[in-house]
Amino acid sequence: NIYDTTTDLSALKVDRMHIFFDFTKAGYIQVAELFVLNNTGSQVITSAEANGPVVNYDLPAGATNLQFQEGMLGERYLPTENGFADTQNIAPGSGMQLLFAFDLPYNKSLNVDIPIPLAVDSAVVMVPKGTLTIQSDQVQPMGTSDVQGANYDFYAATNLTAGSALALKLSGSTGLGGSASLSTSILIGAIVLALALIGAFTWFLIERRRVKRFSEQQSVHESPDTEEGLMDAIIALDDRYQAGELSAEAYEARRAELKERLKKTLGA
Repeated sequence: NIYDTTTDLSALKVDRMHIFFDFTKAGYIQVAELFVLNNTGSQVITSAEANGPVVNYDLPAGATNLQFQEGMLGERYLPTENGFADTQNIAPGSGMQLLFAFDLPYNKSLNVDIPIPLAVDSAVVMVPKGTLTIQSDQVQPMGTSDVQGANYDFYAATNLTAGSALALKLSGSTGLGGSASLSTSILIGAIVLALALIGAFTWFLIERRRVKRFSEQQSVHESPDTEEGLMDAIIALDDRYQAGELSAEAYEARRAELKERLKKTLGA
């Protein structure tokens, strides 16, 4: 196929982002990041200059020992002030993957902000079970699963915006896990996650949203059509919204419906 080209990144997003943490040498924690890109437009995304940067990827402060699954700095990848740039063109469609790893200094705990270069639909964080604990308002624990004979704890996040950061607080063992060196991380990211875990977590997120929508719809229709019952339902709805349990869109739609039903009840 022959495509027109563009330097506009607005059609580019990340379908899935995976982050792996593990201890590979004393005093450091290794971070491996896998991006599954999706060019939703009809043009090849390219650089404005020959062999120039197409997408910039920033690294957390203090990152060292940057490594790539394919290529190296000075070839496909160019060093930038805060990380690196990928010079590879991105054709329309999904499936293009980028995998890289780096080290961060670690001593018992670490607050790390993972830069988000593009809009991310879903992100999964993995750590070897029993080594690290992750705290963040942006992720939810997803349980433990066996990957290549080792148990990993999983955390998930959705709808991360371009230019933001995934803020994580890590705490736990400083011993050498030895379970996810760069080569192992690549194996997990490129083979296991791409084929199995991605599908599993995509299903989970879809199912969770479906159940949430069903629950929200049920809460509307189960409200009794009496003045007292509808008033109680509106108060409970306000409380749930203030607690962050409902999206603004769902809250406003349900509140408008309850108010309309209350008007009819008072009119009757």
